[in-house]
Formats: sequence, C-alpha cells, structure tokens
Amino acid sequence: DADGQHEIGDIPKVCKPLQDGEADVVIGVRPFEDMPISKSYANLIMNALTFIFYGRNVKDSQSGLRAFTAEAADKINIVSRGYGVSSEFIKEISDKDLRLSEVTITTIYTPETQNKGTDAIVGFRILTKMVLDLFRI
Repeated sequence: DADGQHEIGDIPKVCKPLQDGEADVVIGVRPFEDMPISKSYANLIMNALTFIFYGRNVKDSQSGLRAFTAEAADKINIVSRGYGVSSEFIKEISDKDLRLSEVTITTIYTPETQNKGTDAIVGFRILTKMVLDLFRI
C-alpha cells in the first residue's frame, strides 16, 4: 500500500521466498513492539478475528507490504475496498490453499503514518465484512 510506513529496501526481502519457490504469497510482518500501543492492540485483535473467520494464523494480517506470484494473483479474487482488503487477502490465501511465507520488515512511524490505519470504526466495518463473507458463495 502507499501509506508511507514501508521501507523500500524491504522489497527484495519480501520477494525472496517467491524467487526461491518457497511461497506463493509473502506478507511483510511489522514488529508489533515498535508500533504505537493502540495500533499493536488493534492489530492483535484483527489477527485473532482473521484466524477465527478465515482459519489462517498470521503474524500481521493488516500489513500492506505483500508480494505474490503471477499465478497466485490469478487465483486471488478481492472484492473489498479500503482496509478490508487486508483481511480478505488472508481469506483468499486460505481458500485457494496458497503457500504463505512471512518476513519481518522495517516500519516507518511518523506523525503522518501513525494517523493512518485501522481505528475502531474501520475495525467494525471489517468485522461486518468478515461475517458477510461467511455467506458469500
């Protein structure tokens, strides 16, 4: 995504498991201990909800730094808009039985980047979407 939180130097690290044939999809994991407390708490809740609804345990379900093969891109079908995309992406990985790898990345926190991300209202919207996804065919 383009929220300014990601270090461009992490791109090769995120792409390496794809290049080595170890994964179809890679998620960059932000160190939660580096996050503002409210953001780390919100992300832990979203990780738990992602596991409950989509059956996939991930370290950072809301990370925007992701990479995937062309074949995986052809299989993934995202219909959400906004922050719901992150959770739906995990659903698609699980539904399509794609191989997932996670790598630790650097996160850039500035006053501008800290104002972005999931708040309680956005979190509730994502939760509503997850419930609706249970009934999507």
